[in-house]
Amino acid sequence: MYLLLMTELKGLRRLKQNGIETLDKLKAEVSTKDILVVMATNLSTTDDADTAIQKGAAKYVVKSEVTPSQMVALVSEVLKL
Repeated sequence: MYLLLMTELKGLRRLKQNGIETLDKLKAEVSTKDILVVMATNLSTTDDADTAIQKGAAKYVVKSEVTPSQMVALVSEVLKL
């Protein structure tokens, strides 16, 4: 089992690709479609969260709304640890 924690990835800016587009690509590939993805972002709109979950993210987290220990708990929950 793999987990990808998606946050501000500097390479995405160079690729002109946002997190949702990256998620789409991951979920479209047979070799990566089963990777659990936690989207960690600064965007707090309900539309963004709904879109990410609808497209296959396991969780959508607004970084400013969680502490590091809460993030660990969320990831543990996704991994069912």
